[in-house]
Amino acid sequence: MRRVLRLPLEATEIEELAKRTAEVAGASDPVAAAQTLWKSKSKPRFTAIRKTLEKMAGARSRCMYCGDGLGTDIEHFYPKKHYPHQAFTWTNYLLACTYCNSNLKRDEFPVDSGEPLLLNPAEDHPIEHLLFHPHTGKYFPTPESRKGTESIRVFGLNDEASPRNLPKARRNTFVPARRDAGSGNAFLKLQVLIEEFDRATTDGATEHADLVKSVIADDPFPDLLQHLVQLCQLPATARPTGIRAGMPNLIARHGIDRW
Repeated sequence: MRRVLRLPLEATEIEELAKRTAEVAGASDPVAAAQTLWKSKSKPRFTAIRKTLEKMAGARSRCMYCGDGLGTDIEHFYPKKHYPHQAFTWTNYLLACTYCNSNLKRDEFPVDSGEPLLLNPAEDHPIEHLLFHPHTGKYFPTPESRKGTESIRVFGLNDEASPRNLPKARRNTFVPARRDAGSGNAFLKLQVLIEEFDRATTDGATEHADLVKSVIADDPFPDLLQHLVQLCQLPATARPTGIRAGMPNLIARHGIDRW
């Protein structure tokens, strides 16, 4: 999971959401009204809303929760079944894959004293709550982060079952350097691509460097770049195995923490 930036909507979409919110607020049964209005929502307006969410999600519109599946669903962070008044609130919308939205989260929404215990990638900084371990490909909650713990559980971020098997796709399998570029390993490929970007930049191959940078942006598991930067900022003695030699220097040299 990675941080995403909430983008603004056009006035027509804002007006549509405000109208629907008022209808829910005035209904004798807000839950039923929210469900009915959601099913009959304006296709043109919500097509535009989805496109804005896709821009927020990055180059390949990946799920804002798992980072693996394509973002296909407009997801209500606060479930409309329990929070009908937020059914048509822009800041309550995220883009999720069907598996995370319909199979895992559904209406599950753990809270503590009214505060959500799930990470909202448009409001929280996931790297403050999740630690990535490249050797296992798994996430671990940062010390005392209940949000990290609950998000790993609810969104199945360490799901090893087929067909997702997320840890296997992320982890570093320590393939020799010149064979690893074609491996199916996301974390390892990311580092190899950064090395290729550095070579292209050093050689003055600007067009190729731009191409490599775009490939990094399009890669599945876009959250791994943020976690790689986080791991490279640790003292050398505290870094886990799986960080390639010289990677912290490349991160700093090219300002990759700002990509």
